[in-house]
Amino acid sequence: ISKRISKVIRDMQSLGVQQVIGNDGVYTQSLQERQREMRKTFSNDNETVLVGLEENVKKLVGYLVEENSSSQVVSITGMGGIG
Repeated sequence: ISKRISKVIRDMQSLGVQQVIGNDGVYTQSLQERQREMRKTFSNDNETVLVGLEENVKKLVGYLVEENSSSQVVSITGMGGIG
């Protein structure tokens, strides 16, 4: 068993796999933060660099909050970055 564990550890190191649980069996804060970052499903773009979307966003919000509108909102979910 020890030889197999040693081989797994060597393979992990050669592949660049990082340990996600500390030696005490508890997630460390930095690892939790890194995992949270990896799970983000929204754009991290800084709005100050986006140009030309303000009017489109205002128009879209206007459509969605209009009381007499027959518009429906549908949530679309999927893996981030696939399109």
